[in-house]
Amino acid sequence: IFLTTAILGALFVIIEIILQFVGKSICETEGCKLIAQYTRFNDISILLIGFFTFTALSLMSFMSLYRNRTRFDRYINLILVVSLSAEGFFSGYQVFRLHNICAFCLTTFCLFLALGILRILYGEKDVIAGFVSFSGVFALFYLVLPAGVTVHLPEEELLLFYGRDCKYCAEVMKEMKENNLKVVTLPVDEYSGGGGGSDAYGFDRARRAAGAPDRPGWRM
Repeated sequence: IFLTTAILGALFVIIEIILQFVGKSICETEGCKLIAQYTRFNDISILLIGFFTFTALSLMSFMSLYRNRTRFDRYINLILVVSLSAEGFFSGYQVFRLHNICAFCLTTFCLFLALGILRILYGEKDVIAGFVSFSGVFALFYLVLPAGVTVHLPEEELLLFYGRDCKYCAEVMKEMKENNLKVVTLPVDEYSGGGGGSDAYGFDRARRAAGAPDRPGWRM
């Protein structure tokens, strides 16, 4: 059962990777789209880590079962402990920082959870450390408050947050210049708490960081 679950996990992640290359995704919820904005090297980097982790667990489980190489058991346990600790970080970040849940991430967590429980049922008590680590990391996100963001905005009435790579923003700014409209333009990535992004999520982070209401003139 452990080997089958690990293979399912690898297939689940590789399907998502393939879909991403054609502009689609298993997860179409707003939570998934929001969380993707916070990855430093695009969410494909996280997906590749997940794929290699499930693949490694599958190969080691196969070697342990059919090649009688029980020395791989300790490596399986180690990978699971690290994976559960990482899931504590991802889960805590989603729940207590972003206040949004990614369905794909939740499914991946359930797969690691099932693998951990199976190992314990097989008598591998070392994996319990992974569940302890998960609980500790998850709890720390609740106990530690996020750093406050202080933003000082110009006093002008009309402000426009724009994305540096947003072609529509450039068109609007050109029109304003041609019509001599006095509007202060602010790059959204400098007011979005470092999350980057020039889409609706980036603009919304900038607005919240500025403590501004969602009113006309804040974003386009």
